[in-house]
Amino acid sequence: MNNIQPLLQVSKLHKYYTDGNVRAVKDVSITLEKGRIYALMGSSGCGKSTLLNLIGQLDHVDRGELKYQGLPTEKSTINSQFRRQFFGYVFQFHHLIPVLTLRENIEAALIHNRMTTSERRLRAETLLQDMGLKHRMDSRTIKVSGGERQRAAIARALANNPSLILADEPTGNVDSKTSQMILTHLQRYVKQQQSAMLIATHDTQVSSIADVVLHMKDGEIVSVDDVTGTNCV
Repeated sequence: MNNIQPLLQVSKLHKYYTDGNVRAVKDVSITLEKGRIYALMGSSGCGKSTLLNLIGQLDHVDRGELKYQGLPTEKSTINSQFRRQFFGYVFQFHHLIPVLTLRENIEAALIHNRMTTSERRLRAETLLQDMGLKHRMDSRTIKVSGGERQRAAIARALANNPSLILADEPTGNVDSKTSQMILTHLQRYVKQQQSAMLIATHDTQVSSIADVVLHMKDGEIVSVDDVTGTNCV
């Protein structure tokens, strides 16, 4: 019997748009555990991105409950500091600041931490080196390739050692080689740090690294494939 507290519990989650006439997420209940990767699969418009935004506190829940490490939303001090420390966000578009160097983009994500300038610099350089970007650290975002920008975005997402990585089509705009590098790095991070990752995708290459595959259709989780044989959803 597993007595470890789940990292995240989602219970009967609903999200409405257009003055309540469109239900984007319908009665979703899932549990995410440490050390596991979850792939959220479905066609465009099925509610994958909306669900990630609700879990990541980027959008408000209309009905249902979210618990982070056992604490309901209203008791888990959901604020910008919590989001920085608990979540690592990865999107299909990198969202880096164009006029900053790659290193400066990572340092910006660390600015609210209790770190010295030299500590932030070292952390940024280590993360970029891990992503194969040592030679690009001092290049501005607008001067590097799309694949390099996305790898830098991954480095930024991991800057604060997040407990939960939320990735929305993170390899949608990169070539297959870069995609594999990104997936390998994220998988290694989750397993080594005993964090968790929920990754929205329609790509079977991406879902192949998952421990659990959640299939979504019309705002609902319609089936769950647990490749490890552990019932956790």
